Formats: sequence, structure tokens, C-alpha cells
Amino acid sequence: MALSRARKEELVAQYTDLVTDSAALVFTGYQGTSVPEMQDIRHRMQDAGATFMVVKNRLLRIALSTCHPDVEVPVFTGSRAVVFSGEDIGHTVTELKSHIVRELRNDHPFHISGAWMSGQWLEAPDAEQLSELPSLAEVQAKLLATISAPARELVGMVDAVPNALYRVISAPPRDLAQVLRAHSEAA
Repeated sequence: MALSRARKEELVAQYTDLVTDSAALVFTGYQGTSVPEMQDIRHRMQDAGATFMVVKNRLLRIALSTCHPDVEVPVFTGSRAVVFSGEDIGHTVTELKSHIVRELRNDHPFHISGAWMSGQWLEAPDAEQLSELPSLAEVQAKLLATISAPARELVGMVDAVPNALYRVISAPPRDLAQVLRAHSEAA
């Protein structure tokens, strides 16, 4: 069924908003996927902070050209569904990839066919490698550990000074006590 011009403009506006708000777009081939499987993928992606939808290639291309006028947008062919990823690209692609392996059969035709990130097209193997990116929580934890390391070392050094001073000050009386104890035992 043909779309009206108004509906096409509405879809382009929706795609433009999604592209603008997304850190990456992950393209999938979904032929042979049942409606319940598509709904399950849609819910899992929503839980991962992403939006999953079947798109009209030409209209998505217009939206990408609008958002990135200085970048050559590839021509998309075939039926496609797109995951509009939020900030946590690694987590989104990992969830999508694990769902394909875990829930769908390995021989299932659903697959990652590419990605659009930072105004650049990534082929399928490169798009799948996005799943190796650390999640946002992991990056934040590593950054916090890196930032707090100098403070921990400073606290350790500041704490070491009084401990060393105590050992220096308390050494002569301990040595004197050992000498007196040895003298008393000898007598």
C-alpha cells in the first residue's frame, strides 16, 4: 500500500528525531522473523535504551542526509529494521547480538547487516564488533578508578608518615626495654 505524502513527511520527521537522538544506528535483516520474535526484540531493545523499528529505506536515507548533509549516505536495499541506539552502543549491540544467538537459532535469517555511527557506514563485521565495546557503566567505573587512584595513593602516603614517625619514636624505648629484660634475665 502506497504511503501518502503527509505520512512520508511524518516518517521522515520521526526518523530525523531518532537519528538526532541516537549515538548509532544498527541495521538488521529481519526476513523470516515472526511477529512475536520481532516484538520480543523490540522489547529487549527498549530495555537496553534503544528503539527497534522496521524502516522505509528511502525515507531513512532522507533523514540521514538531513542530519548529516556533508556525509555521503549509502543506498540501502532490501527490507531493513534499525536499532536506534542510545548512549550505550556497546550494551545495545551486545544485547542484540546475544538475543540473536540465544533466542533465535544460529541459522535464523535475522542478522546484523551494518551500522551508521558518527556519520560513517560500518559493514556487518565492523558493526558486530561494536558489541565488544564496554558498556557505559564499565567505562564510568574505569574512569572513576583512574580519577580516584591518585587520591588513594596520597592518602596512603599521608598515612605512612605518622606510622613511620611512630616507629622511629617508639624504637629507642623498645630497644631499652629489651636490653633491661635481657639484663634482668641474666641476673
